Amino acid sequence: RQYALKALDLDPDLAEAHASLGMVLMRNGDPPGARAEYQKAVSLQPGYATGQMWLGVLWLGQGDATRAAQSFAIALQLDPLNPAVQVNYLSSLIALGNLDRAREEGQRLLTLSPNEKLQKILWHVSLERGSYDEVLALVEANLNNGGQYIEETHYWKGKALTSDGQIAEATAAFRQALVHNPRYAAAQSA
Repeated sequence: RQYALKALDLDPDLAEAHASLGMVLMRNGDPPGARAEYQKAVSLQPGYATGQMWLGVLWLGQGDATRAAQSFAIALQLDPLNPAVQVNYLSSLIALGNLDRAREEGQRLLTLSPNEKLQKILWHVSLERGSYDEVLALVEANLNNGGQYIEETHYWKGKALTSDGQIAEATAAFRQALVHNPRYAAAQSA
């Protein structure tokens, strides 16, 4: 807090300092104060993607998925390759119940910048949509292409199989996740 305030003493129009102060206020349980600082940051610097993203995080945390999606969409236009912005945008679409759009946008973003976070949220979207075959195809592709984050891949495979009623196969997938990471809590409790 003291560094953000010091930066604002030096330059009261420093958008990054307002956003940093907003983060501190949010962590300290002051959402209205955080919102004011984030809004000040993006009004001072409309092209500040991180400020828009943090404003969206605040809106999403307060249950306003519509405003969150708007802030994340702006942030995504400003910084389309930022994994945190991408995932937050898709999370807001999920919160709005717009799973088909989340899937479409996620696939589009994955072609722009393949990354682990996008892959995982697409698994989640496919599972929520009831597209178990799609989840299984995505996890199999990951396993067959050198497989990163193997334990999570097996975990999501297990979730899809469970949702599809294939309990024995799901149990085997969860066990396989634990072979790769015996402390993987989600797989332990599945």
